[in-house]
Amino acid sequence: MRRALPALVALLVAGAALARPVATVDGPRGRFTIEAERLAAYLAEHPDRSPRAALADLIDFELLAAEARAVGLADHPDVRAAGDRAAATAWLRGEFEPAWTAEALPRETVRRSYEQNRRFFDHPELRKGDHILVTGPDTKRPEGGLDDAARAFAERIRATLLADPPGSPAEFRQRGLAFADAAPPGLEVKAQSLGTFAPRGRFADEFEDAAFAIEAVGVPAAPFPSRFGWHIVRLTEIVPEKRQRFEDVEASLRARIVPEVRQLEFLRLTDQLAERLPPLRDAPGARGLLDPQPLDAVAARRGLLPAPAAPPAAPPASPPPPPSR
Repeated sequence: MRRALPALVALLVAGAALARPVATVDGPRGRFTIEAERLAAYLAEHPDRSPRAALADLIDFELLAAEARAVGLADHPDVRAAGDRAAATAWLRGEFEPAWTAEALPRETVRRSYEQNRRFFDHPELRKGDHILVTGPDTKRPEGGLDDAARAFAERIRATLLADPPGSPAEFRQRGLAFADAAPPGLEVKAQSLGTFAPRGRFADEFEDAAFAIEAVGVPAAPFPSRFGWHIVRLTEIVPEKRQRFEDVEASLRARIVPEVRQLEFLRLTDQLAERLPPLRDAPGARGLLDPQPLDAVAARRGLLPAPAAPPAAPPASPPPPPSR
């Protein structure tokens, strides 16, 4: 397309230190220039383009825009809407995003995020895993000879799992539950994901003491008892103790929460603008732009408004007269 148009009067591309203007073009609709700042901004948004290719893109854009204005397309609603979107995007990049960088985040915002997620930065040693439980009636440790049978059966399950190790936590639990039908009378087999747990947390003390004594990951541990029965625990992770103060993680936390904070602030700003502007349904010319039906009917279909009353039926039209010759 560019080859079919008048040649460039000037095309000066000099790397990072670009002169102003970098290009002046005599097009069929008049002369225009491309400024160095605009080219630099375009290159920042399109790092895969070379300076020469980026400049050619901008020239093409200006030639097309001039042609659109000449044929009256500049006032078309779709063109105006696209311009509004482009202006909004430019404002977001030029004004909003720089105001919410990692360095610009208020310190109280970063500290609040630290406090809300403190368990990730300041915690004792943790365990993560699954267990198979051989238990008696009412999920209690059986007594007497039945307890001896429960321990022996738990050891049998563990031996099978050691001989043919399961590949995943889900398989570990499924393999344990497969022994349910072979359990001695009066015993049951259950399986559960333990998730990540801390000492003196949500499990019985005797269970946690035994679980935190396990050092091997990925290997079913020897059965141990609790008030609930005999447990076969397989750890999937041992999370070391972490004691990080706010000052230790502030910089990394700032970088991590920038996208979320920026989105929340953008939504807050959008809400403020929406409160000051009339609703879409009251804006001139809005009806029918988003849907061929009136917006009231659209809102009713989506459950936002009661269904509009049906208009009265029109009287039947009289038949048209026969065509004259």
